[in-house]
Amino acid sequence: MAIDALKLTDVDTYYGDSHVLHGVGFALEEKRVLALLGRNGAGKTTCISSIMGFLAPRKGEISLFGTPIGGLAPEAISRLGIGLVPQGRRIFPSLSVRENLIIARQREKESEKPWTYDRILDLFPSLAERSRQLAGLLSGGEQQMLAIGRALIGNPRVLLLDEPSEGLAPLIVAEVARTIKQLKDGGQSIVLVEQNSGLALDVADQVVIFNTGRACSRARLMKCATTTISSHSTSVCSTLIKKTGHRRSAADNKTRQQGVKCASKNRILAAISSLRSASLRARKQRAQR
Repeated sequence: MAIDALKLTDVDTYYGDSHVLHGVGFALEEKRVLALLGRNGAGKTTCISSIMGFLAPRKGEISLFGTPIGGLAPEAISRLGIGLVPQGRRIFPSLSVRENLIIARQREKESEKPWTYDRILDLFPSLAERSRQLAGLLSGGEQQMLAIGRALIGNPRVLLLDEPSEGLAPLIVAEVARTIKQLKDGGQSIVLVEQNSGLALDVADQVVIFNTGRACSRARLMKCATTTISSHSTSVCSTLIKKTGHRRSAADNKTRQQGVKCASKNRILAAISSLRSASLRARKQRAQR
């Protein structure tokens, strides 16, 4: 039975009096990648902030391997085993590459292969060549590698990646994707917030689609077509199909009889597009009133 590395249950979060997250719930399985998808302003980064403790949920529960962490201070959550690669990287530009990594180092937690300074440089060889260079002088791609390395050296049990491909050239985006796959293969549990749907669906095992502060759809992506999924995911796939306007073919019905398969990448992408279109129509209607 899969273990939930991170679980959110009925989480409500506010910015002041503004209600942003509405009953958000999902679970990240251990050693998996869960992608949070949705348009800008849908609540994805607010969800990350709630997990990390930057915003305290007013309702609901957040747990890390069964330990409640909702409402704790960010430094306490970090010590318990959640690492963050924030949107925009937010490295320390006046410190060297080495100093950025050393300052984030924590006591090595129980692990077969803990992250050390040398291991980070093995993962990102270009950083080894620039270890004494000021971080602010690195390229955007190198700064992103440094931000990921800084989070990893804390030896997190769950890694939060917030828009890691933002502002990067396609070749660097491909390198980021390879890094995420490598981390997953090494057993790292990851929550990925990403506007680049192609990248997200290429590396993710689970998908949660956000819209207006709600986790409106959940699905599990399967690389193998013969693998079956839970009854919960079955209803999610049906929801995705309905939202994208697809009708079941005879082949779909046969598939359902043999064991329901996961939602395909194309259907999830179509669901996202449908949600975006509905949001644009709603905006236009409000503007016309």
